[in-house]
Amino acid sequence: MNFIDRVNTRKSVRKYKEGSIEQEDLKKIDSIIDEVKPLDESISFKAKLVNYNQMKETFKGIKNMYFKVKAPHYIILTSEIKDGYKENIGFVGEQIVLQLTNLGVGSCWLGSPIDENILRNIIEMDDNQRYIIMIALGYPLEKLSVVEQRKRISMKELMLEEKNTEHEFIFKALLSAPSAVNSQPWRINFIDNRIDFYKKNNFITNKLLGKYGELDMGIGLSHIYFASKEFGYSPKIINSNETKKFKDTEYFFSVQL
Repeated sequence: MNFIDRVNTRKSVRKYKEGSIEQEDLKKIDSIIDEVKPLDESISFKAKLVNYNQMKETFKGIKNMYFKVKAPHYIILTSEIKDGYKENIGFVGEQIVLQLTNLGVGSCWLGSPIDENILRNIIEMDDNQRYIIMIALGYPLEKLSVVEQRKRISMKELMLEEKNTEHEFIFKALLSAPSAVNSQPWRINFIDNRIDFYKKNNFITNKLLGKYGELDMGIGLSHIYFASKEFGYSPKIINSNETKKFKDTEYFFSVQL
């Protein structure tokens, strides 16, 4: 699959076949984890592949089944806590998710509130890092295929100013990105061959989602960045001093095409 095929095929999988992922695919997953591109290389992070038996103790006491998905494996994402760490984890985690899709492996982001003290007995965690989020993965009960329809905001709602049809193929990749409770916080403004990336602010969703809004921004940026590369651009992620201000939005970063 090329990148756009992976984007169009990816979906949140919550039901998996029993049994471990095949050893050959586990080796490929380890390689995928090793080769991810961070958004900010100054932020230390780790992605650790574990199995269900290792993790089941950490799930005890979780009442909300939205967070509790039984899968053969999980990828635990940890990070040091500094400016931009949530966006960084979203950016690297979504790269892994889309590569898993390429292997025919289903996955699902899980904001599971687990006991970090127990987790530190399961995986090696640096003293300066904290647990952030995990990704469930395994072979899906239903084979992955192109998702024909998703509940998404319109292109008009995504664009903060006049709709840009010339680069719509890139923006469509963003609209296929996952987000916490399908909040779709992304908004963009296209100017001077630059995609300015904003977060739509809403008091209720900000309180409800907490850190996941920033994680979603990293996930969305991953889709924009790698879709741009897929279509022959050499994108650079920058912080621009020339962005416009829009009501109820917060500027995060830009992609210069």
